[in-house]
Amino acid sequence: MGPAQQVGAVDYFTREPNLLPQIALQLKQPLILVVMQANRRTIGDLGMIEFGFSSSGTRVIFLHGGPGLYGYMQAFCESFAKHCSAVYYEQRGSKQGDMGVGIHHHLQDLERIVDYYSGESKPIIVGHSWGAMLAILFAGRYPKSVQKAILTSCGPLNQVQGDEFQKVINVRFGDRKEYYDNLWNAIDEEKDETKQQKLADHYIDNIMEIYQMDSVSGSKIQPRYWDYKGAHKTMCESDEYIFKGEYESALSKIHTPLTVIHGTYDIMSPDSIFSLVRKHVPHARTFELARAGHYPWAGPRREEYLEILKQEVK
Repeated sequence: MGPAQQVGAVDYFTREPNLLPQIALQLKQPLILVVMQANRRTIGDLGMIEFGFSSSGTRVIFLHGGPGLYGYMQAFCESFAKHCSAVYYEQRGSKQGDMGVGIHHHLQDLERIVDYYSGESKPIIVGHSWGAMLAILFAGRYPKSVQKAILTSCGPLNQVQGDEFQKVINVRFGDRKEYYDNLWNAIDEEKDETKQQKLADHYIDNIMEIYQMDSVSGSKIQPRYWDYKGAHKTMCESDEYIFKGEYESALSKIHTPLTVIHGTYDIMSPDSIFSLVRKHVPHARTFELARAGHYPWAGPRREEYLEILKQEVK
């Protein structure tokens, strides 16, 4: 384990340098920007950023999606740290240079992280999108390791849901479907790594609003980069897990408290996710967010989502 290093707070205005003075002018009063201390922690070859840590209390470990989408949850974790000690876990295969990482690597990594942050109480894991699917696998395999698992905007968990997902996203693509299909094929076929990464970045830059169903808030959710090659093995394995029902099987083994939060504007419908979860985990708590997309903290239901999450990590 390496020492913790203070890295400072996330700068929300790095991408929009003119935004801060504009906000101050609109408020017509002094603007006080409160920053949260952050520490970078290493556990072997794994990297974390800790926000709002106290000497005691429950640690909440956030699992981002993708796979391979690095950085898009970091600012959210920092802002939420006033309610808990938050850990932003930088998954392998999400930073350039991490190649050939599969699902079993992620489970092993998460086991080490959960073990490290298990002190006076077991940690809570909060997974978003693919991170929610990883949380299901982990909670099913290690049912006594976490205090609770919270799933936000979970992806498809079996073949039926996988087909539903593809059908809905094709509808949302509309007359752009051929363009996105050709772009995806070009990414997959490109042999030059630099060109491949540029194509992948272009794909992600344009697809966020499809997932969010809101071009304004969708544009706010931009990963620092998508490590396509580093995440490729995990993506392929995840498709196999969906087809073989591995995620659904893991659900049936979950005995710890489980909370599922899902928006009606997401690609997967809340009814589909909730019914499958309740089939295997009758004690699960479910929250439907009307008019919320795949990234509920960025859209119009942000405050409602934050309030639910705040209550669930208590």
